[in-house]
Amino acid sequence: MNSALRRILVIGGNGFIGSAICKAALAKGIQVTSISSSGLPYRSAKGHAPAWVNKVDWQRGDALHPESFAHLLPEVDGVIHTLGTLLENSNYKQAIKRGDILGLVGILHNNVVGDHGNPLENSTDESRRGSYDVMNRDTALRVCEAFVSSPMESRAPNAPRPFVYISAEDIFRPLIPGRYIESKREAERGIDSLMDGRPDYRGVYIRPTTLHAKMPPTMPTPSSILRSIGATLAHGSNTTSSLDSIANALTVPPIHVDHVAAAVCAVLDSASPVRGAVGVQRMRELLGWVAPSEETEVGLGRVDRQTLQKQFCRSIGYSVPSRRALPFFLNAKAANDDYEHDQSRFLRMLMFGKPGAGKGTLSARLVNKYDILSLSTGDLLRQHIAERTEVGREAEETVARGGLIPDEIMLKVVTSKLDSLHNKVRTFRPGQTSFPK
Repeated sequence: MNSALRRILVIGGNGFIGSAICKAALAKGIQVTSISSSGLPYRSAKGHAPAWVNKVDWQRGDALHPESFAHLLPEVDGVIHTLGTLLENSNYKQAIKRGDILGLVGILHNNVVGDHGNPLENSTDESRRGSYDVMNRDTALRVCEAFVSSPMESRAPNAPRPFVYISAEDIFRPLIPGRYIESKREAERGIDSLMDGRPDYRGVYIRPTTLHAKMPPTMPTPSSILRSIGATLAHGSNTTSSLDSIANALTVPPIHVDHVAAAVCAVLDSASPVRGAVGVQRMRELLGWVAPSEETEVGLGRVDRQTLQKQFCRSIGYSVPSRRALPFFLNAKAANDDYEHDQSRFLRMLMFGKPGAGKGTLSARLVNKYDILSLSTGDLLRQHIAERTEVGREAEETVARGGLIPDEIMLKVVTSKLDSLHNKVRTFRPGQTSFPK
């Protein structure tokens, strides 16, 4: 990570996406300040406060009036704007919190058929504040304008300083009104205009598709909601609704909110500046999920393969979600030829867990899907016992007594097997022999 990236400001840090970004940045050693209308720390759906919450500086401020927190802008190396609304009917958020599936489906259905309730009730200042234009566009532009007008500290800055705007891909119509994506694109163009002529700043627009996290089992997936509404609209018809085709597109695994947060941390680093729109494919490249082409265009510049790989190593950090998503080339033939000659680039995977955790199941799936070999200490011991080798006989006696195999014996078994598999790609799965103890 660029040593100049020390502190960031997250607008809406106690929200769904904002909280994930705060957590990911803290895991990378970055100081985080959050601005929200309430100034309250993040709480989970069950009201719990994770340990990382205590490390965030929670501040109260109004994104429409950035002067309320303008004194913080010169101190930060980047700003992330996460505010936005998917529906102008704010009741959808409460329906999600309550787990009210029927209420949520009803709100989405009303958006499709154009029923937005009593227009007189929707003309209040509060409703206008929750509109697409205000939430998705105006808040971002006002914060960005204040950011680019703020002076930078004398210390070496993370230049050009990034303003990261959480936008979206255009995949929700006709379920969601077209004004949703239009206001997002207007915000992007407005940020571009504010950045024009300011080389010390850059705008980055993160465009995820559908976001997901660990949801209650009763909550429907986006595709199931679409299919339910589509079936209602197509009732009595011999043809299916067009929503079914959208639902099919959404069945492609959506990107996890933690992975979006990791991508945001990647683009914050100005050591390899990313500009402009960053879609799911680009996020996958930044996270190392897909091998970038020899020369991948990033924003206004071009970043080669080596730069992207270095940027990924800086961005992935040590957070649990990032480690779970750690990418690798399991088949050297599928990667660049350089990988075949650089053994340090191969992954040596260690899989461990308590008995019954699923080590064997996961290893079998990896072996079936990729060109790798799996090595299990339990399987090795059973093989030695079955072949009545010297190690096998000693191990059989120890196991019969209910004891643990000495480490020196297990090390001999494992290292001899590894030597025979030299230059092979493998996973190593300790078995139920308590090795190493």
